Amino acid sequence: MRDIDDNMHCDPLPSLCLGPSVLKLWNLQTLIIKGHLVKIIAPSEIWEMPHIELELVCLPDPPTSEEACKRIPSISKLVISYNGEATSTECFQHNIGCFNKLDSLKCHFNLRQNWRDFALSLGFPSSLRKLCLRNSCLRWGDLTTIGSLPNLEVLKLTDGYGAGEPEWTLEEGMFVRLKYLQIKYCGLVEWNAQSSHFPVLESLVLVGLSKLSEIPSGIGEIPTLRYIYLKHCSLSAAISAVRIVEEQEEYGNEELRVEVDFWEQKESKKFREMMKDEGFTTNNLHLRN
Repeated sequence: MRDIDDNMHCDPLPSLCLGPSVLKLWNLQTLIIKGHLVKIIAPSEIWEMPHIELELVCLPDPPTSEEACKRIPSISKLVISYNGEATSTECFQHNIGCFNKLDSLKCHFNLRQNWRDFALSLGFPSSLRKLCLRNSCLRWGDLTTIGSLPNLEVLKLTDGYGAGEPEWTLEEGMFVRLKYLQIKYCGLVEWNAQSSHFPVLESLVLVGLSKLSEIPSGIGEIPTLRYIYLKHCSLSAAISAVRIVEEQEEYGNEELRVEVDFWEQKESKKFREMMKDEGFTTNNLHLRN
């Protein structure tokens, strides 16, 4: 089995519903369904099958025991929506670590409660290469475990990450393989980081960071960095991104590009005025509006 989507609001793909009666056919031991454009909605009885081969399966209420998780060791992509109570999820957060071939994990949490303690107990496997957390209520200081994942290349922190904390100060030795960092809709104001904190970062995407004072200048010194994108962020953050690309051009680096997108035209106008006042002349900036 490749992918499990434990998500009540899956992507709008054509669905094939498997009832319990199908999985209890006499002597049925193998189930193979090809085609990644079809979402399979299956009952919990699917776990009793000796052999399953599916591209994508949606399990609204899957078993969460360690035994059940160990029966699908080849899972490579997992999407989980926690829509109930944090206390009703049993021990599944600890058992994610059983998926030692897991490449991509997305965890979406509802907004009705604080999920921080639960999210802190998630056992991430070392094989993880892509991680997306939404509404997790984690704080910036909680990133130590995530940052120590040895193979993590893509990290997306969405909707309220930082739990209202305005400052993020990074530690050395984390994110050693991170290539793509996305932060969306949080209250981050001060971001303290150096090039050594993201040694191989290639793309930085910031969305809805309306309070961010600036992108740390050290980010521009990352030799692998090629792209910075800001959407609906503060004017000062956007100016700091242009300042970074201008400084890199002075050092002979013409490969770094910056893209900026504002909510309103008046922000774009103000941004152009600020650029003129700063004397910026870079050609590696794209202003979307």
